[in-house]
Amino acid sequence: DHINISIFPNEMSDEEEYEFEYSDEDAQMSDEPPVVNEYHSSKEMMTSNPKEAVSGFQNVIDQEREKGEWGFEARKQGVKLFFTMNQDDSMLSDYRQLLTYMESRPRAESEKDLNSVLTFVSGGNQPDVVLDVYEAILQALKEQKNDRLWVNATLQLGKLYFEKRD
Repeated sequence: DHINISIFPNEMSDEEEYEFEYSDEDAQMSDEPPVVNEYHSSKEMMTSNPKEAVSGFQNVIDQEREKGEWGFEARKQGVKLFFTMNQDDSMLSDYRQLLTYMESRPRAESEKDLNSVLTFVSGGNQPDVVLDVYEAILQALKEQKNDRLWVNATLQLGKLYFEKRD
């Protein structure tokens, strides 16, 4: 399909037209599910408008019928936002929900993502919240019999205690 478009119709002659070619690939690239667009829009707002970003991430979660990739990613970003905004109860609630996604995701991805959240939270100055996060993950991992990540989380917690000792 070819469409002739004249950018400045009054200033150009009929011979100076530009030709644009549209392909089916261009149309397919914009066929992302709405949940993906909502996620990316919310992620872009994380620093400029965190409350709006939280609302957008919640919309992503609400749109999923089953626990999936975008709900997990939205919860993960929500945990980080709530932690940054010092909304500890909301953060812990979202974190506990995030842990329920582990069973429906590949183990290696879950481990990498949960380690990134633990690292993020551990870098803050909220020791009681950090301990609550570790308590939640250790309990979930024990129930899910994920020994490898349980040992890793326990070692990270031990390292935190060692670094924070007075």
